[in-house]
Amino acid sequence: DSVATIDADLRLAGSDTQILADESRLRELFENLFRNAIEHAGADVEVTVEAQSGGFSVADDGPGIPPEERDRVFETGFTTNPDGTGFGLNIVQQIVTGHDWEIQVTESISGGARFAITGVKTVDWYVVVLHARIVSSTVFGTGSESPEFSPVNSHLSAISCFRR
Repeated sequence: DSVATIDADLRLAGSDTQILADESRLRELFENLFRNAIEHAGADVEVTVEAQSGGFSVADDGPGIPPEERDRVFETGFTTNPDGTGFGLNIVQQIVTGHDWEIQVTESISGGARFAITGVKTVDWYVVVLHARIVSSTVFGTGSESPEFSPVNSHLSAISCFRR
């Protein structure tokens, strides 16, 4: 299922922060928030993803979510779109909860919806060098030895890291 995005703009603000998350679930979170913005604000919506201390936010320049509905938007089946299912933001809430994060609905600077996700852990350490000892392995069916590296036939001996 997809949403037409011909005129929609995605703007990334903030740093190049890397967060610790399940990649496929994080992608699903963004897909649902982007879909929500397009379905409620139209195909020419501008969506901004911004890194901030302890998390990130996704905001749009659409009509926003009235304060009296903000507590209900994550309920299964809640929708104000006649063609909506009411599952998208509930899925977002499940992903947030599954990562031990928190989410809050507020108003964006332009008056649209803003979803602030907090409690996010960021990547502060990067693996620089993996030192591995390669053990020869038999290439199946040939009986020959292969010195090629693979996780199955190598042993990790050290990890060198540095702080960003």
